[in-house]
Amino acid sequence: MAKTDLSWCIMHTINVYEGGYTNNKNDPGGPTIWGITIADWSEAEHHAVDADFVKSRTKADAVPIYEHKYANAMHFAELPTGPDYALYDYAVHSGIGRPPRVAQTLLKLPVTGKMDLKTVDAINNCDHQWFCDAVCQERDHFLRAIKGGVQYKNFPGWGKRVVDIERICEELVSGKLPPQTGTPQSPTPKGTHAPDPKITGTIAKSTTGGAIATQGAQAWNPTVAIALGAGVLALGAIAYIEYHRRMEAKNNTVVLPPTFGLIPGAPSVYGY
Repeated sequence: MAKTDLSWCIMHTINVYEGGYTNNKNDPGGPTIWGITIADWSEAEHHAVDADFVKSRTKADAVPIYEHKYANAMHFAELPTGPDYALYDYAVHSGIGRPPRVAQTLLKLPVTGKMDLKTVDAINNCDHQWFCDAVCQERDHFLRAIKGGVQYKNFPGWGKRVVDIERICEELVSGKLPPQTGTPQSPTPKGTHAPDPKITGTIAKSTTGGAIATQGAQAWNPTVAIALGAGVLALGAIAYIEYHRRMEAKNNTVVLPPTFGLIPGAPSVYGY
């Protein structure tokens, strides 16, 4: 059959999952429109942009970013119908570093985190429906693992999206292109443990304030205050780095759910 229509995939992403402008305090992406964050708009424009610029972007403006940043990174054009969409949408939602790791783990390949030709060939030569089901099942497991904390409210929307992607992939594998329909979902933050491996963050400045108590007539010692303040900042920086190190390790680790692989090709059971 004909290859999956990438333009259909992109517009389905925009119209059903990502929606219009948001600036969710629980989403580290900040100002976002059509699922594209301010950082991605800045990268596309080759200079920093502001929230007003983001608000003014159209759906047509977002299409090239989805194509180049996500579809091309997943080798969409070289993948079989069904798996192409499963990995593309996973990349949009959780970054381009994770889907190759998932595919390589499922196919028992060396886990490099890069969509290389060996990985593409292995996907082309496996059972395509089984692969789509397996990717969606692992993705569900991954999202359940990160639904705590500030992101717990996002999981129902994430879950519906995974179910929808699995259904679409089943139709694609069978030779159909689903109609461009679907109930638009409220935009939710990306489902990631940590930033994409290619994106490097900066250490946030500590906003922790405090005071040093004096005893009796003991004078305030600015040298001691500066030393203590520097110690607090250093400890905060170490904690911040350690937290993101652990989150990045989780983001780069694929743990298959206990039910994985019991019946190859069988549909996943989510139970939302």
